[in-house]
Amino acid sequence: MRITNRKSLLAMTILITFITAAAPLSAETQGQNAADVYRKAFELHNVDYSIMKIVRDVTWGRTDPNEAVIAYVNANRKAIELTIEASKLEYCDWGEQFSLDDPNYSTLDGILYLAELLLADIRIRLDSEEPQKLVQRCIDVYDITSHIDAKSSIGFVIKIVLEDKASDALALILSKESVNIDTLELLKHKLLEHQKSRTPFIDSFDHETARIAAELEKATKAKAKSDMTFQDLFRDNEELRLCFYWQLAQVKDFNKENWGLVCPKNNYYYIQHSKAIRQAIQKPYQKAYPEIVRLEEKALNDSHTKDETTGKSTIHYDALSTSSMSSVKGVYSYSIRSDTHFNALLCAVDVYIIKAKTGKLPDALPANRAKDIFSGEDFVYERTVDGFVLRCRGKDVRKDKVHQWEFKVKD
Repeated sequence: MRITNRKSLLAMTILITFITAAAPLSAETQGQNAADVYRKAFELHNVDYSIMKIVRDVTWGRTDPNEAVIAYVNANRKAIELTIEASKLEYCDWGEQFSLDDPNYSTLDGILYLAELLLADIRIRLDSEEPQKLVQRCIDVYDITSHIDAKSSIGFVIKIVLEDKASDALALILSKESVNIDTLELLKHKLLEHQKSRTPFIDSFDHETARIAAELEKATKAKAKSDMTFQDLFRDNEELRLCFYWQLAQVKDFNKENWGLVCPKNNYYYIQHSKAIRQAIQKPYQKAYPEIVRLEEKALNDSHTKDETTGKSTIHYDALSTSSMSSVKGVYSYSIRSDTHFNALLCAVDVYIIKAKTGKLPDALPANRAKDIFSGEDFVYERTVDGFVLRCRGKDVRKDKVHQWEFKVKD
């Protein structure tokens, strides 16, 4: 077959590069549910929580890998390889079973630990592995995040943290080695492909608030129709233990006979507060973040009144549910930073591609590229002695800083 169309030729080149860079699926895992393969990897991972703390520090770039980390990663090589195979499977259904026998080791823990092992292994191999293979391992981490259910706030946070750390690892690889044009084109293709499957914060927020609202309503009806104790009601319901009614059940002076009166009001307050937060999220960041902060402070003030004379707080049960939503501003802000980081990486890959084709860095960023979400504008592009910097035009209000990402270029 003769290919005359330039775009078709590029697509074929990317496909061939991908096939040669990625290890083929074993006959054992082909066609399987990725969730089942991940669970096998969980079983193979001999978790040492003290070492995993250091592995996390390596993953976050806070420390270099030491002998203990290298030995631990090598000892869990089979779990890592199985995780990579699972990441390549399209179908992933976690089903009802969301945790193992160990109550402290959930599916999300398992995915996080395995991905961190893979990210630590990338940093261990920076000086010894071919750049093409290291880039593929980072792509594997992005693929792992596509298998994480981001409907819960915890799942969403783990997803964007791992994406962020994969982006950090890619920046290291691109800065440390001269990467060939085929690998750069593959990387750009995979990043654009992954971008389409990324979970917007508002989608996770909608799922989380709808879930909690449904659980609150269920709790209200369950208590109203039975004489079970609070402890019985919460004992087997992890969702409810995570929401505010668990806090309410611990308040000694709460008149439990008022359950049927207080809860409907509380549920209504929660829904109205969620709607207001959602409206704020849809605004540009510089307007959205201060509005979210204001709404969270209002909810906190509505649920607690402090007597300045005695220092004691009075709890207003009708609005207590919103006290469990005080983390929204933090997750929202981190999601904006993570999305902006991802966009900066996309722009950086474009710059590296131009350098690979022309032999020199461009004087300016190409037009119509990914934006700085803090400002909604293009990144500031600045050439340096050994590479270039991509700087945001808008400030991260929560951190009170302007983020920038530095990339080095090997001649």
